[in-house]
Order: sequence, then structure tokens, then C-alpha cells
Amino acid sequence: MKVGIVTQPLYANYGGILQNYALQQVLKSMGHEPVTLDYMPSLPFWRYCLYAAKTVIYSFIPSKRHPLKPYHHFLQRPQAIRQFVENKIIITDTLDSYSARQLKKYGVEAIIVGSDQVWRYRYNTENIEDMYLAFAKGINCRKVAYAASFGIEKWDYPEDVTSRVKELVQKFDAISVRELSAVGLCKDILGVMAKVVLDPTLLLLEKDYEPLCQTIHKKKEPYLVSYVLDADEQKQYMIDSFAKERGLVVKRMTVSNDGCSVGEWLSTIRNAEYVITDSFHGSVFSIIFRKQFYTFINEGRGADRFYTLFSDLGITNHLLGNGSTLPLGENIDYKEVDEKLSVLRDNSREFIKEALS
Repeated sequence: MKVGIVTQPLYANYGGILQNYALQQVLKSMGHEPVTLDYMPSLPFWRYCLYAAKTVIYSFIPSKRHPLKPYHHFLQRPQAIRQFVENKIIITDTLDSYSARQLKKYGVEAIIVGSDQVWRYRYNTENIEDMYLAFAKGINCRKVAYAASFGIEKWDYPEDVTSRVKELVQKFDAISVRELSAVGLCKDILGVMAKVVLDPTLLLLEKDYEPLCQTIHKKKEPYLVSYVLDADEQKQYMIDSFAKERGLVVKRMTVSNDGCSVGEWLSTIRNAEYVITDSFHGSVFSIIFRKQFYTFINEGRGADRFYTLFSDLGITNHLLGNGSTLPLGENIDYKEVDEKLSVLRDNSREFIKEALS
């Protein structure tokens, strides 16, 4: 079956790109022909001005200071990311809007929306209805949501938008979400039943990611990875102190890591002694590569995805809330984690099989 994938734009988000790659790999292993609708909207200049203003303000706050990127930076993928997307992901022509015409052009027989925060209103205000497949009205194909995420635990859609997406989502053939709270939002607000499944990245095994890392040499000097999207002085102090106690060098990664390839990003986590992060996919790949790690709960970017996954795997004592200190608990027993993950992985794969049957 030819399956179209609708997800967040494949820009400079390593986790977002790898979840798309993983979903395609899973679909191919099931005998399907996936293709991702390569939606790449240009950044309105007014939004760039807003970004520039915030960057100038943050320049007075050392923990949030970062360089101002030129406008043209937002109009194209960074080269290292572009190489991965073009070589490893099956994509359509670049689209500046979704349309039924594209579905017909590629012979799409089913559409999967997901994963990542495709249903987060703040991230998709201008095309939120397309995330519920409004553009596919009148197209005879199966409509599936896989590990779709609202990002936050409370409903924040305007009332008029809510009524429209509620009508659209009820046309879906199968719905799954990434967080437990999303099950309640689907039921109470949208009037549909949803199942919790794993993020697509967790459907693949460590060996499935090794080919992406095989050209990256392991460093001899042991280090701790600090992959913190929203850094502050307290977090940095905790990380530096934790690393110093263990005689580890701190290797810091940022959300964009300009010039870093996807393979290098993965390898940096794979080769680390410890990982401390506030990133969901930073946590996911720490689990996949069986790292000892801690995760700062990132309320602003969505906390329930952390609670759901860590609870399912029995590692909630490795979540760091406000006022937490390091270390919090014993090392993660990956024998137990792998056993739980195997069951969740089988259930998630089964959802995809049934949804497309």
C-alpha cells in the first residue's frame, strides 16, 4: 500500500527527522511504500522580526544568549540535514501547502499523521486543519493518526477551530497518540477513542541505527552529553558538578547544532558515558543506546510525554523536576527496560498493521 506521511516540517529538529525516518523504515518492513509530504513553508518576515527581537532581549541573559541567524537561514534546510533527508527519507516534491492533488500524484492509498507534536495548536496555527487532513476531503483513502501529540495536557484550541477539527478527526479510521493525557483530550474534546503507542523512533532497535553511525569514530576520552534545549545557570551547574565528580568532560549539544549531521548527533549520544537532557528524543535515544541518563522535565515543551514513557518503562526516578538534585536513583536496569519496551513495541507495531489493513 502507498502510504503518505504528514508530519512537522523536516527542518533542523534531529528528533523530528529521526521519528519520520523510523516510521518509514517500519512501514517498509511491513511491505508498504511510504512517502513523506515534504511541507516546507517559508517563514513570514514578521515572524523573523519577532525572533530577532527576542534574540536581542536574550542577549542580556547569559543562560539564554545565542547568535542571531540571518533570514535566509530559515528559508532552507541546513546542509547536513538536507543530505540526510534527501538520502535517507522518501519525500515528495517540496510543498508550500498541502493539497489533494499531491495525494493523487503519488497514488496515496492511506495517510498517516504523526508523530511529533502535529496536533499542537501553537506549533501549527496556520495549518492545524491540514494536520487533521482537511486537504484530503473527498479522497478515498485510509486516514490514521500514529503517535500524534498535542504537546500539552490542556486543550488550547479556539472554539471555532475545535469544532472544525472535531468534525475532521471523526473521519479517521484509527487514532493513536503519544501521551496518556492525549487519550483524555481525544475522548472529552474531540469525541473519539485513541490508543497510546510508542514514538516511531522506539519501534527500531539499536542495530537499526548503527548504519547511520558507522562512519563516526568513537572518542577515547570519556564524556557526558549535555543536550539541554532550554538551558539555565542552575541546570548547567548541576551538569558540570555531576560530570566533575565522575571525571568526565562535558560535551554540550544545542537544539540546532549547526553543521552537525544526523549521524554525528546520534553518535554523540551513543558514545557518551552519561547523558543529561531536557529533550524527549534525547531521552529516547539514551534509552535506545542503553545510556545512563537523567532528564529535566520540560514543562514548556510538553511534560506528559516524559511521564508517560518513563512510567511505562519504570524509570521515573530519572526524571528531574524543580528542586531536584543529582543523582536521584540507581543506574537504570536495561534488562527490565528492554522487556517492557519489547511488549510496547509489539503493541505499537500491531496498531499500525491493523490500522492499514
